[in-house]
Order: sequence, then C-alpha cells, then structure tokens
Amino acid sequence: NGPSNRKIFVMLLISFAFKIFLLLWDIYGRSIFVLPNSEGDAVAYAQIATSFAFGARSNLVELQYFPYYPGQLYKLIGIQPITIQFINIYLSMSACVMVYKTLCLMKVNPKRIESAMMFVCFLPNLMLMSSIFLQEAIVAFSLALSLYYFTRWWVKGNKSDFILSLI
Repeated sequence: NGPSNRKIFVMLLISFAFKIFLLLWDIYGRSIFVLPNSEGDAVAYAQIATSFAFGARSNLVELQYFPYYPGQLYKLIGIQPITIQFINIYLSMSACVMVYKTLCLMKVNPKRIESAMMFVCFLPNLMLMSSIFLQEAIVAFSLALSLYYFTRWWVKGNKSDFILSLI
C-alpha cells in the first residue's frame, strides 16, 4: 500500500541512530554543549525518580506522575538514566511505526506517506524530546497508538479496536 518498505526502514534507521547520538550526547557531551530542554524538567524528573527509588520521596510521587515509573525501574536495576532515555527512544520509534501503519490503513497516497514519515521521523523537537529524560515520548506513543486503533475501528468496524483506542 505505502511507499517501499526499504525507504521507510532507512528513514526509521537514520532517525533511530540520530536519537541514540542525542542520548549519548546528553549523557557524555554535556561538558561541551548542553542540549536544549535537557535541564529543568529533565533534571527534576531524574532527581525525583532517584530519590523515589531510595524511598526518600515515596509519599510525594503519585502513581500518575512520570517520575514514579523510572523510580520503580531504578529500584529493580539501579540508577541508570540511560535506560529511561533508551525506553523513551523506543517509544518514540514505536510511535513513528504506528503513524506509518495508520497512514497505510487509511490508504493514503504513498508519496504523502513518505512525506509524513519524513516529518515524523526527523522533526527536530520530537527527536530531541524523545532522547532526553522527559515524558513526551510516552505521550506521543500513546497518542499514535490510540489514533491507530481508532482508524482501525473506522476502517474495519471492529468494536474492540474502538475500545482499545479509548484506553
């Protein structure tokens, strides 16, 4: 249906490699240049998750707040911010794939799918936000997944897809 799988695969691969580069730069290149938005909220989330893992803030971090989940993971594997950042990249890349699948499901023109994927894979602020310790990748993935299931319900009429789009 869509553009060649090779083109999409190459786009996803280059996007993934660039996001990994940004992740590594955020961790190891901070002394040279601090990436935009990698301070402030990102540092606060990391500090709250770290203190939560040691029980210092367990009463301040609620289930619905982002630092709760990295804190839970830190309890299992130790304090490793690179793991959280990699999970963010994984979610961001999964969101890109879900956008592709949604566009194919809608039978969008292959050239437009290619353009949309170029936009989704290489949008600078999305690449940056998904490579640092922020919650934007979770939001982007949840939105893309919901949109995919809603589109599937719209096209195929399966009620379970509609329910999944709401979750």
